[in-house]
Amino acid sequence: MKKKTCFFAHNHRDSADEFKKLLKERIIDLSNGEIKVIFDKDDFGVADDVLDKENLIAKSTTVVLFMSPEYKNKIEAKNESSGSYREYKKIIRRLAKNKGFLIPVLVSGNIDSAIPEKLRNIIFQDATKHNMRFNEDDPYLKYSRDKELNQYANCIIDRTNLLYKLSSEKYDNSKEAANN
Repeated sequence: MKKKTCFFAHNHRDSADEFKKLLKERIIDLSNGEIKVIFDKDDFGVADDVLDKENLIAKSTTVVLFMSPEYKNKIEAKNESSGSYREYKKIIRRLAKNKGFLIPVLVSGNIDSAIPEKLRNIIFQDATKHNMRFNEDDPYLKYSRDKELNQYANCIIDRTNLLYKLSSEKYDNSKEAANN
C-alpha cells in the first residue's frame, strides 16, 4: 500500500516554524510512521526541482495550509516566482473539485489580515489563541512552551480529524487529484 502524504503549505516568513515542525513530528509519531509529511524546509533538497515538489499538493492525501499576514501578502502580490503563490493556485484548483483534503490553520493575524479572499468561507483552525513564543533562555519557560506546543499540536490533529482523513480511503483524494 502506498504511504499517505500530508503536504504543509506555508510562507517562510511567518513565525510558526517550530510549531510546524512539532506538528509534523506528532503526525508521524501518532501514525507510527505510516504518514509522510512534506514540509519543504525538511523535504526539499539541493538539486530538487521545486516545481515538481510543489506538484505534490495535487497528489497528497491532505494539505495543511498555515495562514498568516505574511502568507496573505504573498498571495495578494500574485508573484509567480513565489512558492507560496504557486502552491496557493494549486490548492484553489483542487478545492474546486474537492474540499475534503484541505486543513487550514491560522498561525498569526486574523481573518482580515491573514486569510486570502478565496478561503474566507472555509472553516479554519485558529492557532493564534496560544502563546507560542516564550523566552528561550529560561529552561522552565522553554519546557512550558514545548509542553503547550505539543498539546496544541495534538489538539489540531484531533479537531481537524487529521489522522482519520489521512488514513481513511473515503478521504483519499490523491488518486482523483493526480488524474486531473
